[in-house]
Amino acid sequence: MAEKKKNVSGMEIKSSAKAVDSEKTKKQKESLKELKAKAAAKEKRVQAKRAESAAAKKKAASEKAKASAAAKASAAKKNDDLKGAAVAAGGALLSGLMKSKKGGGKMKWGLIIVVIVAIIAAVIFLGPKLMSLFSSGDGLLSGDIMPDEVMGYNSIDFQEAILGEAREKQDLIVWEQDVQVDSTISNALANIEIFKKTKTIHTFGTGVYTVDMSKIDEDHIVVDEEEKSVTVTIPHTVLQYVNVDVEKTTFEETEHAIFGFGDIKLTQEQQKVLGESIDDVMREELNKQVHFDKADEVALLKVWEIFQPLVSAVSEEFLVVVVQE
Repeated sequence: MAEKKKNVSGMEIKSSAKAVDSEKTKKQKESLKELKAKAAAKEKRVQAKRAESAAAKKKAASEKAKASAAAKASAAKKNDDLKGAAVAAGGALLSGLMKSKKGGGKMKWGLIIVVIVAIIAAVIFLGPKLMSLFSSGDGLLSGDIMPDEVMGYNSIDFQEAILGEAREKQDLIVWEQDVQVDSTISNALANIEIFKKTKTIHTFGTGVYTVDMSKIDEDHIVVDEEEKSVTVTIPHTVLQYVNVDVEKTTFEETEHAIFGFGDIKLTQEQQKVLGESIDDVMREELNKQVHFDKADEVALLKVWEIFQPLVSAVSEEFLVVVVQE
């Protein structure tokens, strides 16, 4: 509990603040619980989607391997047929030349034989390579596809989606904490206890915690394609402002000592000091680390809730991971 005591013009002002769980706070806690459940359910669905995708890829790879094996077997058969045809053609050509010589034809036998042997060798040794080049999945006819074309996205797609939304949000309100300040003002004629009068005032306010989304840039967004995650780094929350609800202020009856007659009336100076005292203890209470810890916890989930649908729209297999600097 934050406390502060001040004295001004014979008036003692003592203020103390404490965080309170209002209906608003209870609703926020319920919303936080629902958000945690939503995040867990989303992760479960994404994991199922990843498993389904992995099974589909495995099946496609198996079918591709079978098709490749069949294509290679077909190419080998065609190559064997080509070899046989080449040898047969060479034999037929040689037989024709022999007949031509008997008929009196004049040819340079040595050169012709070399040409025939060269043709047969080319078919036997180069044929398999040519067939492989045009029939295999790695060759000219395979239609190689770049990774981004296969996936349908790239890192820039994720970054652009997140940055566009971050610019819209700016100072995102993530948590509101109610606080109550009890102020006691008292005075006594000549500081004599029997003339003392005391009044207690109850003031209520709300601290508003925000996260600055404008600080998110490309360097704060990391895409891991292997882990299928998009990590977004956000700043810690800050106490953006404090609202004092004047209409909720209540005054208790003035307490009088035996000779402490009348009510307490504050001068303008005393009213100013009272207002400063209330503001000081209220901010001191709201600046406690326990409240920032709660606001940070909520910020991580709220930012996740904003960015996860954007990332899912690019790829349903990716999860958003939100961390703080």
